[in-house]
Amino acid sequence: KETVDKLLDKHVDGMIIFLEDHYKEDYSHIVRLKEKNYPFVLIDRYIPEFETDYVIINNNDAMARVCSYLRYNRSCEEIVFIPSNDASIAASSSDEKLLGYKRSIHMLYGREDSTVMMLEDFVDKIGTICKRYKNVGVCLNHDTMIPDLHRKLAEAGKTIPANCHFFGYNNSYEKPFYPTVEQSNDQMGRKAAEILIEKLK
Repeated sequence: KETVDKLLDKHVDGMIIFLEDHYKEDYSHIVRLKEKNYPFVLIDRYIPEFETDYVIINNNDAMARVCSYLRYNRSCEEIVFIPSNDASIAASSSDEKLLGYKRSIHMLYGREDSTVMMLEDFVDKIGTICKRYKNVGVCLNHDTMIPDLHRKLAEAGKTIPANCHFFGYNNSYEKPFYPTVEQSNDQMGRKAAEILIEKLK
């Protein structure tokens, strides 16, 4: 919010804004921009039920593709979704990933129930889960969780079973590398710039 105020004070013509993760709790600065008819575009975020220009990846569809890959290419009998380990996150992208995951479980397995576990809980139960099924898929909310995952496994003296298949999100190049969803950030940035330029015209 402070950054937006500073840019307004400097009479910047327009903004492309990547909102912080907890923005849904307070987006009064975005409301002010809209009331002023100030040119801006949100990127990788949108505010439900609040009309703004925005550019995002289709997280719902992306999760369907991830789950389908785990189900059919890795023969996973169970797929676990691990939401962000930061409880403060309240972002449309995270909400859409979870919704896409739940819809995929229903579509692929015909089940209403789904397995959503926090990272600590998953690390604690990884052995039990992987013994129960021939293959287990794991969807991470974001690639930045990968170092935390391996640190917690090492602290617990555990390794990843061979039948456990991870899939990340956002192509953050975290090591070790897992298959991941490419968010095409460069393309989103170009599209946001094109929309903003049109608004400025």
